[in-house]
Amino acid sequence: VGEHAQLGIEGQVQLLAESVKARCLELARRGKDQMPSIADAPDAQDTYAWALYQNGKLVEAEQALRDLVRTVDEPTYRYHLARVLFDMKKLDEALVEVRRARDFTRPFADDLAAHELEIEIKEARRKAVGE
Repeated sequence: VGEHAQLGIEGQVQLLAESVKARCLELARRGKDQMPSIADAPDAQDTYAWALYQNGKLVEAEQALRDLVRTVDEPTYRYHLARVLFDMKKLDEALVEVRRARDFTRPFADDLAAHELEIEIKEARRKAVGE
């Protein structure tokens, strides 16, 4: 009988998921730290920021993404920033960022998700002001 057998399958799965997320964050941090600058490997910074987000480190994720979009202005990075801001309940800032992401003239992989997030943000703002 393993040391986590008393947790039940759900508890074991949750424990494993948390362990995997923490490991992913460490790997993303290492990848980012190996790059001389954000401009040299913006996707490494985005991956790191997203791993922070997935680990519930929203303040750190926000800062990493703000640093990224100041250096490399790409719609996916703006969308990721909007998602983090939305989860932090910074609805006005999230709306600005998701609109910036969607204002790019070229399509991007997360455009549909960004559109759906924009709708979510607008709905949350309406609820927040009691409309």
